Amino acid sequence: DFGDGTILPVYEPVYGYPAEGQYTITVYLEDTSTCNVFDTASRDIQIYSYPISGFTTDTNYYEWNEPVEFTNTSSNYDELTWYFGDGDSMVGGDNPVHSYTVIGDVRPCIVTVNSPARCKDTFCIDMEIWFEALLGVPNAFSPNGDGVNDVHFIEGKGFTFMDFKI
Repeated sequence: DFGDGTILPVYEPVYGYPAEGQYTITVYLEDTSTCNVFDTASRDIQIYSYPISGFTTDTNYYEWNEPVEFTNTSSNYDELTWYFGDGDSMVGGDNPVHSYTVIGDVRPCIVTVNSPARCKDTFCIDMEIWFEALLGVPNAFSPNGDGVNDVHFIEGKGFTFMDFKI
């Protein structure tokens, strides 16, 4: 008798409770090889809800050094930890904002834990961080020594090599 109205007449039952709560499990024993001797044993147990981890992001396109807003959709937890997939992590925080300074694939995860059972659940997604190189090149310069536009320079980010000729 599993204490919730479910009775299984088997030697080694396996049972999953549909709801959290306190239950009294009772085992009824009958020795049919003798004079039908009966005995019972009872024990109280506490069933905790299993945590369910989840989150969403504010976009499906992730750019280098642009903030990503995470929204926690987890339930049945007391503690949570974010692992952003780039070496950074954060304990707590339902809706963190994180900027990625790496390029390529990352796998952010959220881990939730319920107390006092200490059951864990983890949810992760795969993201690709994109980087678009930026380049600014003036179309003219006047190297005449007057202090205005005397130097021709290139501004930008994300370049590892450039062959520039005037």
